[in-house]
Amino acid sequence: MMQSTYRRYVKTIWPTLIWAAFVFLMLTLHFPRFKRERAFPIPHADKLVHIFLFYVLAFLFLLFLIKKHTQRSSHLFMAVCFVTVYGIALEYVQLYTGRDFDVWDMIADAIGAFGALVIIKNKPR
Repeated sequence: MMQSTYRRYVKTIWPTLIWAAFVFLMLTLHFPRFKRERAFPIPHADKLVHIFLFYVLAFLFLLFLIKKHTQRSSHLFMAVCFVTVYGIALEYVQLYTGRDFDVWDMIADAIGAFGALVIIKNKPR
């Protein structure tokens, strides 16, 4: 019973929407006491965080589309473009939240999103 409920849940858009909300909160909330240097001692490690967040977001979105039998490359490509635009939009939102606006973050978001597409497309069926 529980397993069938879990499988039905995973086939919905909800995991993608929940992760998108998490990404929104992580990228727009301002933590004034948070010292980036202490949290990420590696230079530009925040770019790896962006890649990871948007890789997972695109991966979940692509899995949802595939589960709904939409495996056309054009649909999958448009989904990844949508995720990338979401990342770009969040960078502009950061201008108004006291966070840093960074073009390199946008590039990292796109790398993560398109990385998910590469993995999904090259996955053995």
